[in-house]
Amino acid sequence: MGFFFQSKELPRPASLTFTLKEAGHTYDDGHVGLAPTMLTVSEQRVAVIGLNGAGKSTLLGLLDGSLKANIGTVTVSGGSEQLNPAVKKDLKRIDDLVGKARREEIPNSFYRAANISEAVSEALKKHKVPESERHARIGNLFAHFNLAQVSKAKASELDSEKRHLLAIAAALSFEPSAIVADEPSKGLDEIGTAHVAKALFSYNK
Repeated sequence: MGFFFQSKELPRPASLTFTLKEAGHTYDDGHVGLAPTMLTVSEQRVAVIGLNGAGKSTLLGLLDGSLKANIGTVTVSGGSEQLNPAVKKDLKRIDDLVGKARREEIPNSFYRAANISEAVSEALKKHKVPESERHARIGNLFAHFNLAQVSKAKASELDSEKRHLLAIAAALSFEPSAIVADEPSKGLDEIGTAHVAKALFSYNK
């Protein structure tokens, strides 16, 4: 007798709560990136403002799991899930729930793709998104982030503002429960910053 088990993918929570309990991070060279901090982030939109070197990027890295707390604990929770980025299995799930946008940084693979539409499509393949759905998602995102007219352009042909917008769109393409954006308008003038801010904050995420 044979048995067939169908794996059931966990639903994505509509929102996430990030909790730091005396969590901090010290880099290998001894530089303290973030002193032990108590913080809970559960609001839909939160801005972190501070001087250079204040620890903003380190904090965001702890929130999205790209950095490990070497003191205290970090928890990412949503629905019935309580996830700890220090646990490998949990970190994989966090990567699936939290989009990461870093300034205008996009994956190197995007520069090798024939165009930015194909680049995002290839990234979505890794998340096992069907082809028909990939096209729909990319079309909606590119329309929202003012990338539709350059969808067939190579990543290297984009200006700085468009690269910033592409970085955010790519982070949102797999429909994460939250996005952590580190300086998403760095280096842009007032007009470019306003365009990026409007696109980001008007997206319901």
